[in-house]
Amino acid sequence: MNASLARSLAAVAAAVAGIFAALPLANGAPKRDSLIPIDESFYKDPRFVQEFLGEFGARAEVEPTVSPEEMDVFRSVLDLMQTDEEAAKAQIKGILGPNSSAALFVVYGNLLFKQDKLEEARTAYEIAIKKHPKFLRAHKMLGFIHLKEQRYKEAEDHLRKAVTLGDQEPRVYGLLGVCYLRSDDKLGAETAFRQANLLEPDNPQWRDGLLNALITGNKFAEANAILNGILNEDPTNDKYWGMLAASAINAGDQMKAAEAFEVLRLLGKIKPADLRQLGDIYLNNDLGTPALNAYLGLLEQSPSLEVKPALRSAEVLLQFGMTKQASDFMNRLKVKSEAEEVSKEDRLAIRTLEAKVATSMGREDEAADIFKKVIEDDSFNGDALIALGKYLSRRGEEGDFGMAKIYLERAANIKEFEFEASLALGDAFVKRQSYTEALKPLKRALELKTGNKDNLEQHIRRVERAAKLQTSTDGK
Repeated sequence: MNASLARSLAAVAAAVAGIFAALPLANGAPKRDSLIPIDESFYKDPRFVQEFLGEFGARAEVEPTVSPEEMDVFRSVLDLMQTDEEAAKAQIKGILGPNSSAALFVVYGNLLFKQDKLEEARTAYEIAIKKHPKFLRAHKMLGFIHLKEQRYKEAEDHLRKAVTLGDQEPRVYGLLGVCYLRSDDKLGAETAFRQANLLEPDNPQWRDGLLNALITGNKFAEANAILNGILNEDPTNDKYWGMLAASAINAGDQMKAAEAFEVLRLLGKIKPADLRQLGDIYLNNDLGTPALNAYLGLLEQSPSLEVKPALRSAEVLLQFGMTKQASDFMNRLKVKSEAEEVSKEDRLAIRTLEAKVATSMGREDEAADIFKKVIEDDSFNGDALIALGKYLSRRGEEGDFGMAKIYLERAANIKEFEFEASLALGDAFVKRQSYTEALKPLKRALELKTGNKDNLEQHIRRVERAAKLQTSTDGK
């Protein structure tokens, strides 16, 4: 097969495959073969010859008539293409003129298309359409070019026009379905893929397109029926288990999605994003141990440690009150982080969250020791400064308040921590019954607070009353 033809068709196919990959179903976006056949037989396939030469004039409404002289040129060019493509192109270009038929411009455009000269090919097809507005093949080829160049609306217009003019090729319906998906026309996409699938039932790409259209169109029952049928015949097909999980998630059936993800896990085909989602599903259903197992699987599956996603898993466990699971996860994370080189920033983030987990489990002394180590490496770590200040304020041993005040005042000088630090400092003064001193940081916290301020305002009024009472008592 001509190398330039293969490259051109492969590029179109890659562009279309990329469209499928960008659709909303991250789990269900399958790896696809070429949507436009590019094997060695394509060039000599009678359908291609007809596409190239065609029976011009056989259907006057969609095919222009050509002169016998032009038909002779077409046949000569088809033979020449197999030995000297440039000579073939030059032969047609040499006879093109204002009076040339639309068919001649389409053949010239086909040659340019095969050489990936898309702008020139597009111009040739547009001239052909101006000469013969209902030229079916010109609309179809122009649709292919727009699709390759990711101009989906223009591609949709020309492919739909080709269908309107009578094109029944499954490829046209399938690629029209792709365009409809890109424009979020779910019903149009469903209709186009159904027709493509009807005309070419052995092509799984059209079935995949139909599944995407059904799932994004919230027609989960029908999508699941198709998926279950496929998986009954091919139970180890990870692509369709992924699509089943995506369908279940979109339908709000979290545990059905979890089942599909677990099958992918057993097959050894589950992706990191799937494991994270699986863990989240278990958390949402108060299943702490399975959630931990999913997050640990994510931690172990990653070839290199990605600290931020790992910390996110531990934070979610902590937010759901699953402190034991969060602690177990942090222990594994520490081991893996020590076995790999991690940045100072990531190391401090791990220590900070480790201390927060220890605090949640009531191991405050252990947490304080960790926070002190964090501050030794990063004297302006707001999380550690506030946590250590609160700890010392609660403990209340001799000298603790002085250090707590230093830590909290330092944190209050960090913009993103000013509110929390000011509030904590005010409460530390209240705990010592230093009500007058508490008012300044508390009022600063009130200035910084967003959202509902009622509770904080009430708290400040109580402290003001206590301060007045304390002052009057001291004055007697």
